[in-house]
Amino acid sequence: MSRGNHKKMRKVVRTDALASRRVKKLKMLADATYGVVVHPITWDVVSLILAAVTATGRISMILSDALLLLASLLGCFGITRTRLRPLLVVALCLLWVVVLALIAWWINFPTPTTVEPASPTPTTVEPASPTPTTVEPASPTLVMVQVPLTGNLRQRTIALSDEIMIDLYRHGWAHGSPVPQKEINGQPVLTQMPTTAKEKLKWARTRSDVFRFCFLAKVCELRDEYSQFHLRDQHLEDVLKYQLQGANFFGPMDIEMISESLRHLADQLPNQP
Repeated sequence: MSRGNHKKMRKVVRTDALASRRVKKLKMLADATYGVVVHPITWDVVSLILAAVTATGRISMILSDALLLLASLLGCFGITRTRLRPLLVVALCLLWVVVLALIAWWINFPTPTTVEPASPTPTTVEPASPTPTTVEPASPTLVMVQVPLTGNLRQRTIALSDEIMIDLYRHGWAHGSPVPQKEINGQPVLTQMPTTAKEKLKWARTRSDVFRFCFLAKVCELRDEYSQFHLRDQHLEDVLKYQLQGANFFGPMDIEMISESLRHLADQLPNQP
C-alpha cells in the first residue's frame, strides 16, 4: 500500500470515529432528554411552576383558570407515574386538586380596598375689608323630604301574614279557644284540633313542616327587604334565629308570632304619597 493510500485510509477511519462519537453523544442526549420528560418529578415540577405563575395574580382570570386546570392534570399525571400504592396515589391527586382549588379561590376572591381620607389642606382666609351691607329679608325656603319608595311591600306583607294565619286556623288552630271553629273568612275549616297529646304533637309537627315548606322562605325574603329600610322586628329576629340555629320546629304560637311581627313591620313603613 502506498503512502498516499495509507493517509486516505487513516483519514476515513478518523472521520468514521468522529461520526460514531457524535452519534453516541446524540443518542445519550436523546436518552437523557427522554428520561427527564417521562420522569414523574418533571411533570410535578412543571405543574408547580404553572401554579406559581397563576398565584402571582398578574394574568387574567380565564388564563389563570386554564393554567390551574393544566397544572392539576399534569400534577395528577406525574403522581400516577410513580410506583406508589394506588390508594396513596388517589390521596395525593385529591390533595393536589384541593391545593389548586384554594389557589383559584384566593385569586378570584375580591380583596377589599381601603380608601384613606384626604388630609385637609390648610386654607388662609384674608380679612375682608369692611363694606356696608344691606340685609334683605330672607325668603322662606321649601325643604323637600324624600320618602323612600317601598312599592307594594306593605300589601305583600299583610297578604302573607293573613295567608299564614288562615292556613293555621283552617287546620284547627283556635288560639286556645275550646270552641271548635267551622268557618274562617268564608272558607270551611279542613281539620279540627286533636284532643290527645300524641295527636296534638303530630298535628304541631305537620303544621311546622307546612310552614317551613310554604312560608319560611317568603318570610325571610320580606325580612331582608325591610332591613334595606333599616326596619326590624326583634321578636321575628329572635324566632328565626332560634329556629335556624337547629331547633327546626315552628310551634303554632311561633307561627302566630311571626304573622304578628310581619304586620308590625308593615305598620312601620312610611306612607306613600
